[in-house]
Amino acid sequence: MPHRIKSLSFLIALVLMASPVVAQSRLANHRQEVAAVPALSGTFGEHIVNVGDFDADGFEDYAVSARNFVTPAGAVGRVFLFSGRNGSLIQSFDGLQSAARFGESIQDVGDVDGDGVRDLCVGAPDFDDPVSGPNAGRVACFSGATAAEIWAIVGEIGSGGNLGVSLGAISDGTLAGTSAVVAGEPNYANTFTETGRVVYYDAATGVMLDTEDGVIAFDGLGKTLATRAGSPTLYAGSVGGRVWLLNGPNSTASPTLLNGSSPGSTDAPAMAIIMGPSAATSGLVIGRKFNDSNGLQNNGDVSFFPNGSNVASLVLQGTTTGESYGARVVAVRDQDGDGIEEIGFASMPTSGFNNSRFQVYTLSGAQVDDIETIGGADADYASLHDVTGDGRGEVLEGIAAGNTGTFAALLIAQGLDVIGPTVLGNGTIQTQFDIDLGSPVAGGIYLQLYGATGRYPGFTYSSGDPVVPINPDLTTQFALSLAGTFFLPDAAGVLDGNGGAQTNFLVDAANAPFVSGVVLSTAVIVFDFATQSIVATTNPVEFTLP
Repeated sequence: MPHRIKSLSFLIALVLMASPVVAQSRLANHRQEVAAVPALSGTFGEHIVNVGDFDADGFEDYAVSARNFVTPAGAVGRVFLFSGRNGSLIQSFDGLQSAARFGESIQDVGDVDGDGVRDLCVGAPDFDDPVSGPNAGRVACFSGATAAEIWAIVGEIGSGGNLGVSLGAISDGTLAGTSAVVAGEPNYANTFTETGRVVYYDAATGVMLDTEDGVIAFDGLGKTLATRAGSPTLYAGSVGGRVWLLNGPNSTASPTLLNGSSPGSTDAPAMAIIMGPSAATSGLVIGRKFNDSNGLQNNGDVSFFPNGSNVASLVLQGTTTGESYGARVVAVRDQDGDGIEEIGFASMPTSGFNNSRFQVYTLSGAQVDDIETIGGADADYASLHDVTGDGRGEVLEGIAAGNTGTFAALLIAQGLDVIGPTVLGNGTIQTQFDIDLGSPVAGGIYLQLYGATGRYPGFTYSSGDPVVPINPDLTTQFALSLAGTFFLPDAAGVLDGNGGAQTNFLVDAANAPFVSGVVLSTAVIVFDFATQSIVATTNPVEFTLP
């Protein structure tokens, strides 16, 4: 990041001397906010996926597709690889052909070329091949170190099967533990028309290992896939709304139907594998956005099937016609501190309101969070392990145009909520903030920063620190000079035993007219004097003074 605040430890020490405030009890309400927005065109944000640690900093990273991104070769598309820790660009990978939907699927395959760096497979299902024909599809495996193609394969001659519309991997979870790449080819025709199939390729060479064909005409096996490193099970979704258990390569058996067609289902189900410490906390999440229930149409539903069971232990249903519950489903990294992943799912309403919602629930059905997108009716989601230092998993959101023309990849973090601004009886403007950074930083030294030039790209104080979502400017320096005064009485202090605090931004009646309409951004950091580093950051909050 281009900005840096110098001598931060000295500034914090001065602030604490001026105002040695011990944190008050935190409020109960909590709202998440967007933490990073790299805005690019070319349908950037259409797909977003979490991947392994490509830059070897100890944190998961993420990839974002832009299928129409223009390069010197034309609108061939590009996939961007970003650091989960600080949002910096690690690498990018380009397609070969315009309108091929490069980046429709993305899969981390570990280190397949033996150079010590993870590699990435990308699907382009509408790729036209001069030999195999139109819409044959193409899957390419790229070096994470150099972005060069390691190998590439196209669909079979005359298939028009859209190979690569979905991707997965068979992996034990280690760096070099990926044995096979799994690719969906939903429009492939075998004995019946468009039964679809799943194809297995050697991860290191791209050589075809085996295929697993669909058994129902026009069912489109392989439209969606659910695989996960360390999980022994492989699932495929078909256009008819069915979910199939796959056998893997070197098997002569047909896929096993796990969950049949559902009323109103006209698209492949969304799927995600949850991995927990027991069979009851591990299993498959299925989202069907077009399901009808309770007299409603296309309200959609989300179901969780524990391992070994064909009976859902949790079913969540949309409450409004056209709500499309389950349009996306995600295994959300643990957010409530119980060591068990949560279920995340998107609803993308076709009526009532336009923006997507992303909700997070425990496996027992308790809601953990509810996020409304900033940008549009269609968005993609993923999740990362904690990168901001509060011990909670993060949510990733990709938005490609939507209803506002927004192209963005968002890291949605937690930790800071705003109350106000409110004009008090004496004319003072009061804005309160609730800090909730959790037990990992309980008792830590916090500092609240302010700025007037937005939150992106923010800054990193030292190598390895999380990105602070504030652009330092003159307002930042001025606010630091006011810490410990009437205006910012508790801008620094000590977090309580829960990692919380409550702070205030005050403007007296005499100065209120001069700041009316001013828009400010703020975020909180936790600083470790021993290591001279920022160990945690909150989300940014933007507020307008009345």
